Amino acid sequence: PGAAQSADDLFNDQALQRIDLWVNTRDWYLMRARPDDSSYYPANLKWNGITVTNVAIRMKGTASRSPVKPALRVDFNRYATGRTFLGLTAISLNNLWQDASGLRELLAMKTYRTLGLPASRVAPVALYVNNTYAGFYLAVEDIEEPFLARAFGESSGYLFEYKWITNYYFDYLGADLEPYAAMYEPKTREAESKGSL
Repeated sequence: PGAAQSADDLFNDQALQRIDLWVNTRDWYLMRARPDDSSYYPANLKWNGITVTNVAIRMKGTASRSPVKPALRVDFNRYATGRTFLGLTAISLNNLWQDASGLRELLAMKTYRTLGLPASRVAPVALYVNNTYAGFYLAVEDIEEPFLARAFGESSGYLFEYKWITNYYFDYLGADLEPYAAMYEPKTREAESKGSL
């Protein structure tokens, strides 16, 4: 049955998905002991009878970082170059730390998609870590090349992720690229030099 599953099944927001992560006990302790650290740790992920071994997990977020209920990024291709899971290179497991209802992001993304706007797919998740219930989470489709291909029909353009350093209101910072490059991390075409942008 696992072979017939798709990303649409994972992001079925009409059902509570169960995701299991199997992480070395020491690594899980270290992640929670150092919530500001973004180091990757190996893990195995299981969903709907499908197991993906040797995925990479790390803490994610800014204000949502929590040692009690960590928000996680799961990379499928960090330790196995080119590998995808259901066509995805990564997913986020948002801890809903700032949304007690667990509905704001789910409803916002669903509304955007209903209006025909490109938006991440999301689904409610019961997350288990080492067979222990870790909490109610939201699985979120990361905005990377698979998202671009699905939403726009191509993924060859430039995609950057804004990295908050200080409040930035699109002011002109001068002709030098460095002040802008510090705030925008390339998510596609990462191997290109800054001079070629």
